[in-house]
Amino acid sequence: SRVRHAILTHFDELNRTGLRESVARWIDALPPQFIAPELQLKRATLAIDLGQVDTALRLCTNAIVLYESEGQRDALALALIERSLALSRIGRYADAMEDCEQALSLLPDGEAADSLRGRAYRYLGRYHGETGDADSALHYLSLAQECWDRCQEPPVRKARLAQDMGMAYELHGQFSQAIVHYTRAQSE
Repeated sequence: SRVRHAILTHFDELNRTGLRESVARWIDALPPQFIAPELQLKRATLAIDLGQVDTALRLCTNAIVLYESEGQRDALALALIERSLALSRIGRYADAMEDCEQALSLLPDGEAADSLRGRAYRYLGRYHGETGDADSALHYLSLAQECWDRCQEPPVRKARLAQDMGMAYELHGQFSQAIVHYTRAQSE
């Protein structure tokens, strides 16, 4: 469908310009046969941003089932990573961490998967930090940094990672390191 193609092609731009609710309504208005797993994940991302966690969980799980049946490992890993974010929003950190670990196990070795691998590591670091495990948080966030340094991740994601690292160092009681990372987050 041309509508589905237009949404997928312009999703990032529309999302960035604050049209989340409009795009969500457009996707919701599509007939079910036009809602491919990729579009379900895009809608799930919007649902997370809009605080619609139940919707995000349902859509991510649908995409996971479809990607699993099609044997699309990278897409399945992305769906698991996205679902982990929704799970973390309702305090299900153990389940969120499990989804990230499963996603990591699906990704191939090498630089081609570093963006997704970095995202999974970043979320693992955040979840460990949010549960009070500063050592594990710093470990996973450092792994995310290594991945993203290799793949030239966009500055906005690197800034978020630097902010997460600042929080982890603060949790660890290393305030001077926290300030270094907060400063880096502002400069990205």
